[in-house]
Amino acid sequence: MSTPPLDCHLANSVEKASAFRNVHEFWGGDSQIDDFVKQRLVSPHHQRATWYVGCVDGTVACSLGAFPFELSLADSIEPAIFIGCVHTRPEDRGQGFAPRLFEFVENAEQQAGVKWSLLFSDIAPSYYERLGYQVSAAPNICIKSNTSVTEGDCFKLQPFDSTEHLQALSNIYQQHFQKNPFFIHRNDDHWDHIVQQHKDDQWFWLCNDTGETVGYVLLQTFQGNTVLKDFALQNPTSEKLRRCLATLSHYCNKQHIDEIVGWFPKLPDPANNMDWYDYVDRKTEITMIKTLVPSDDNATSEEVFTSHLDTIRHVDHV
Repeated sequence: MSTPPLDCHLANSVEKASAFRNVHEFWGGDSQIDDFVKQRLVSPHHQRATWYVGCVDGTVACSLGAFPFELSLADSIEPAIFIGCVHTRPEDRGQGFAPRLFEFVENAEQQAGVKWSLLFSDIAPSYYERLGYQVSAAPNICIKSNTSVTEGDCFKLQPFDSTEHLQALSNIYQQHFQKNPFFIHRNDDHWDHIVQQHKDDQWFWLCNDTGETVGYVLLQTFQGNTVLKDFALQNPTSEKLRRCLATLSHYCNKQHIDEIVGWFPKLPDPANNMDWYDYVDRKTEITMIKTLVPSDDNATSEEVFTSHLDTIRHVDHV
């Protein structure tokens, strides 16, 4: 039996609603489907993306969103996309529709000047490896409450209103990564989006013993879980990163929280007495990357990128 033709194109408003209706089976939770679709249609997060669909006989069979990002390299800022919400209707699966939609989207975005495509895989990454994506070993972290961690081991946490400190946040973030060969570049619009999305979550300055601000953390509590969504330090060192982890462990103890989970780069030389945090290989949200402009230079950059994808923060997830 031959595979039916797939018409891949930018989604119009009706097709976008149909795509959101289709994905309810995966991401709708307990919500009513009509409410779910309405929420996605007005969500600032989903409005940022360019939505593509693959249609069979005029009906949306598969869809995805291409979220705009920028990547900072040593000497340039390059446009990129994060692909999210990849979905194929159950009755249309197994016919190669998603790979065909990927090819269309990557070609369209490449022609628009995009150089890199990234995604967070919730399925076996081998599927996307066949499409040319490279896997990152970036782990999850679990930071546990531990009474042996004292205030002397920690930074001081000072709550603040993120909407009033956009420039300070941007400066600290830039200082954290300024020596890295690769990281996500957050322009003013990107920062404004992050702050608006998380204005009701818990933002803290990290302050040293003299009260000087040396970094920040963003925590989000959802359905009883506390997640480290974002953090940055001025001129980070292994010792400062350890102290940041100690601060979060101490916070757990004071707030009677069992643990904080999230994304945190592996320390090069973890101390033997720090058994209150643990790294775990990701089973989902596996970070992957692909160059859309093949060349010898980009082949080298892709290897560098793969080894530095732990610079991506959970707040960047799409």
